[in-house]
Amino acid sequence: MFSHDVLNIHPSLLPLWRGASPIQSAILNGDKTTGVSIMRMTTSLDDGPVFLSKMLHIDNRDNSKTLTEKLSILSANILRTSLGKILEGKLKANDQNHNEATVSEKITKQDGKISWQKEAKFIDQQIRAYNPWPVAFTHIDGRYLRVWEAEVSADKTTYNKSGIVMHCDDKGMVVSTGNGNLLIKTIQLEGKKTISGGDFGKGFSVLNKTLG
Repeated sequence: MFSHDVLNIHPSLLPLWRGASPIQSAILNGDKTTGVSIMRMTTSLDDGPVFLSKMLHIDNRDNSKTLTEKLSILSANILRTSLGKILEGKLKANDQNHNEATVSEKITKQDGKISWQKEAKFIDQQIRAYNPWPVAFTHIDGRYLRVWEAEVSADKTTYNKSGIVMHCDDKGMVVSTGNGNLLIKTIQLEGKKTISGGDFGKGFSVLNKTLG
């Protein structure tokens, strides 16, 4: 179809996270690093030879928005410094190790649903992975509740049931999980503005209620 190679910049360290959602998948999986790869496109999904990859550290507070911004800057930088070399034939493409490939699937809105039986660390990763879309969510008293920001709580108190609002203070709202507790810092009840978890706890009677 094309008389010349078609290049693609993919936001992962190929062959890791081929597919539709590499940035979200890296955060959801708890990866410490990601990056960008300049590859030659083929008829198959992101499996073409790679000219160059550059690694980037994932901060433990990165969400998909902040990580996308960082990877965009990195992509522009390596494209500026390497495109000429590729066109001149000074950079050669190497085949990917297909045995090490992982695939990121297309995200749906339902992927954002929080299962409070999961451990707090995973739920934190889920919340960051799906910010700004589709946004992690749960329900309280049957109402839809978006969770925009959270972190693993330093509170080690154990509770015999997951998804219970244990307490609220100025730092946020602490919820029990399958392993550890989660501090919800920014939240949005359906039809309302985004507010802090602490303000949500003060404005609504949520103590000892179950999220799910």
